[in-house]
Amino acid sequence: MENNYILVALFIVSGLFSSVTLYAEGTKQVRPSQSNQGALYIGGDAFLPPFALFNSNPNHRLYINIQNINETILFGFNRLSSIGPPVTFQLYNPADVVAMSGTLLNTNNTAGHIDSYAQAVEGPFPPPVGTGYLPLSYKVTNPSQLGNYYLYIKRDKFRHFSKTIEGQIN
Repeated sequence: MENNYILVALFIVSGLFSSVTLYAEGTKQVRPSQSNQGALYIGGDAFLPPFALFNSNPNHRLYINIQNINETILFGFNRLSSIGPPVTFQLYNPADVVAMSGTLLNTNNTAGHIDSYAQAVEGPFPPPVGTGYLPLSYKVTNPSQLGNYYLYIKRDKFRHFSKTIEGQIN
C-alpha cells in the first residue's frame, strides 16, 4: 500500500459534462485510490503557516477563481473527527466581503457533507443525477463580482474535500 502523506495538494482538472464546464479539485487528486493517505489541513503550527484560517494573510488563503458570470462554486468536506464543535466557514468575494457563511455539519446526507470516499470522487452530483454528495453552493450572477473568492474555515482536518466550479460553455 502506497502512502502519500499530503497536507494540501491542489490540482486543476477540467472536464466536459453535457453543456456544462467543470473545474474540480479535492480528494480525487490527493488520494487517487482509497488506500492512499491524504487530508486537507486547515490550520497552522510551528512548522506550517496558518492555511485558510479566519483572517489568514492573502498568501495563505484557499482561493477559488471565478471568471464568468453564472459560474457556481460547489463545495463539501468530511472531518477526520466527529468529536468537537461544529466547523464554521466564510466565503469572501473579490471585494473582501462575506458572500456566504455557515456551518459544516458532520452529518450524513446534509448539504456540504461528503459521506464517503466514493462520494468525494464522484463530486457534487447527488442522486438522481449521480452518486456524489449534496454540495454547498454559491452562484455568481454579477459581472462586478468576478475574480478571486476565498474560503476561511475554522481550524480542522478533513478526510474528504471537494471544490468544483460549474459554468456554462461560452
